[in-house]
Amino acid sequence: MTSTCPVCRSEIDFEPWVGESGSQEICPSCGIQFGYNDARADLRERIYSHWREAWIANGRRAFQGEAWREVSVRIGQRVQEETNAA
Repeated sequence: MTSTCPVCRSEIDFEPWVGESGSQEICPSCGIQFGYNDARADLRERIYSHWREAWIANGRRAFQGEAWREVSVRIGQRVQEETNAA
């Protein structure tokens, strides 16, 4: 079974989400972890948009290690700030 990553549009060999359950898999192209970075369904599209922007700025390379942690925190904070401002 193949699917498409909602962040980078790469083909992936798993479903990111099945119903309300995130796969916990990581997209090998952009590095997002489904069910962790995008756990809140109400914020998912904003998270994908911000992750896509960061991935493009990173030369379309997957985030790993410390860079993954940093971008995860930065995007989480940005989405929280936007939510609080709304």
